[in-house]
Amino acid sequence: MQSRSSTGAVIRVSSEYHPALFSIIGGKRQTYHVRSVPNNINITKIGGTQTMRVTFSFSNNLDGSQHGRLDNTGNGSFKIGGTLTVAANQATGVYEGTFPVTVQYN
Repeated sequence: MQSRSSTGAVIRVSSEYHPALFSIIGGKRQTYHVRSVPNNINITKIGGTQTMRVTFSFSNNLDGSQHGRLDNTGNGSFKIGGTLTVAANQATGVYEGTFPVTVQYN
């Protein structure tokens, strides 16, 4: 289940939110391990230098050690959500960033 919350003076400007969804394909019922996702990254304001920290968390289809199993057709997916840390005087604007994800099939 997805959830969202905020504390302090953060103002939500939209009711839409979702974790990053990754779709993977392999052999029927094949197991996989999400091997590398950083614990956190900084995202940067477009056209600026201000940053915010995103701390990642896994959701659905993975056990506590980030292992999963593809379905009977060889398809699978997993989600990565996160916590965004907004500073007291954070500059408004659009922020962006990227992060690597490595999946190993077993």
